[in-house]
Amino acid sequence: MQPHESLIVVLVRSRRDWHMVRTRHWYRLPVKNGPTDVSARWIAFYLPKSFGENERGVRWYARIRNVEIVRRIDLFPNEPDHPRAQNHYFAISFDPPIRLTRPLLPDRGRRFVWSRATLWRLTAAQTFDDLFREEPLAPPESDQVLVGVVPRESDLQIARLQRWYRIPTNMVRDWSTPSWIAFYFGRGFGGDAGNIRYYARVWHADIVRRLEMFPDQPRHPRANAEYVRIHLSELHERPTPIRSRRQRQLVVLPTTWERFMMAADVNDLVVGDEVEEAFYGRLSTAGYRPERAYHVRGTNAYRLTDYAIFCSERNIEIDIASQTLPKRMLVGVTDANDAGVPDGWTALRLSRFDLTKRRDESIDRVRRLVDASGGILTES
Repeated sequence: MQPHESLIVVLVRSRRDWHMVRTRHWYRLPVKNGPTDVSARWIAFYLPKSFGENERGVRWYARIRNVEIVRRIDLFPNEPDHPRAQNHYFAISFDPPIRLTRPLLPDRGRRFVWSRATLWRLTAAQTFDDLFREEPLAPPESDQVLVGVVPRESDLQIARLQRWYRIPTNMVRDWSTPSWIAFYFGRGFGGDAGNIRYYARVWHADIVRRLEMFPDQPRHPRANAEYVRIHLSELHERPTPIRSRRQRQLVVLPTTWERFMMAADVNDLVVGDEVEEAFYGRLSTAGYRPERAYHVRGTNAYRLTDYAIFCSERNIEIDIASQTLPKRMLVGVTDANDAGVPDGWTALRLSRFDLTKRRDESIDRVRRLVDASGGILTES
């Protein structure tokens, strides 16, 4: 599949029609009111507000298999007396529908029967109305890159050969399909762990069960778990890898194309506002070697912290009283005040006011904690 492949968006008028879409995998479109031809490769289904809040909008799409022109009576032979029995329809058959990663809801009421779009516009859109805008949805300079972990070589081979990558749906929230994806090597890569070498263009994403991706593993404990499956282009290799000096744990990390192209270290990828960037710079200048958006693990707690500092006796986690970008994306990440401190860590909570109006005092609080924790851990 290619992002420029054509797509037709159609109105599903009734529950009976929707049942046929879901179970019999075909849809009918009146020739009289339809396009001059249906040459699209994909079809998406718009359900009006009569279906209710949990179903309305565009939530499903499918690859078209065949299109032919037939009479209505050919489709419904048990309804010979229907007033449109002899009318001609496009009978569109397709593969089983695929669920979008997020529903496309209309900004306002819209009278709609069908419209043309592209596969890329369908998967990049944030609302139903985005399907019909003439302007680009995301200029190249603001393209989002999502960094995801590949635990082992076999997962990288799936991305390289089958051209898809998976993320458990219970790991992310507020999903937005990125323009690019990059691969962070997990510990299964041995000496190459902690590196980002490869990246790929994202075509689109859907939600599937694990069993659909691995039909030969029906007894896997997560066989029925849902995943975001991201469909990719061919893999590209960076001239030099982005490295993590600590081979840190990582689940997903959103960033921008500009940062991805310029980064040398994983910390360079973290997107923060001016205040967060300035505080990171001050911590680095002070010699504390902070890790950003770090997954803190202990026997009693696990969460994402804004900054982690590693000391000889106890490590320090620093949390800002706001939802930074990585926190907004990951499921289960709550305000640090609502969660226990993992074993072996000391927590420091700072507000936005601390970072802007008490900058020197905040750095001094960090210094005192570092001293009390045995000083900065010397890297071997």
